[in-house]
Amino acid sequence: MDENKIKNYQDTLNLIQNVDQDFRVFGSDVHQYRLNPVLTETEIVTFENNNNISLPKDYRFFLNKMGNGGAGPFYGVHTLEQASNEWHDLTTPFPFIESATDEQEAKWGYWDDSPLPGVLEICHEGCGYNVYLVVNGEAHGTIWTRYENFEYTGLSFTNWYERWLSGLNEKAIPILENEKIVAKIKIGMSKQKVIDTIGHDFEYSWIGNVKFLKFKNLVTRFELDKNEILTRIVKHDISIR
Repeated sequence: MDENKIKNYQDTLNLIQNVDQDFRVFGSDVHQYRLNPVLTETEIVTFENNNNISLPKDYRFFLNKMGNGGAGPFYGVHTLEQASNEWHDLTTPFPFIESATDEQEAKWGYWDDSPLPGVLEICHEGCGYNVYLVVNGEAHGTIWTRYENFEYTGLSFTNWYERWLSGLNEKAIPILENEKIVAKIKIGMSKQKVIDTIGHDFEYSWIGNVKFLKFKNLVTRFELDKNEILTRIVKHDISIR
């Protein structure tokens, strides 16, 4: 990670802030695309010395140049303090180099009530899934996810963060730009009026007996009654991994 990347990161965050003012991207209502104040070099060194570890260089650079958590995948990047809570034992090396089985985790005794070894919990995905960064052990610097077992992603912190930024640029921002047309749609319009306003590239979808119009490149769906009159506009979140 270098100074040019910082500018590119910030440019993307500035753009998505302008486009997604309703926080349609999943989790963005929590971090609101804002980064926390950075940590000083002294604060980072103190943390490393206190825990007898070396933080991965790219993550360290992020803390010092971008922010101590904030805008990021899912519900955002945790602060260093949140990431190293009492459920983590940073002094013990992380034991895995590939995704773990139930038997392997049982061997080491890492259950929900035991401190997790050698990892920072840097992000919460929701539904009990968390994202971890290995800071002690052979897998140092790699990102893992965990629900019941640790799963190897093959990503570094920078890879993981840039994958989210790419998702914003390549998926979320184009969809949100397309979604501007939804403002022209009003409850009570006929099906044909909705189609004429948005375009003819659509399909029907059903939830039970409820009929919806679904248009290409939009995540918003439009509920129709039995007379094919628009009765509800349903705006779904945009999921970016």
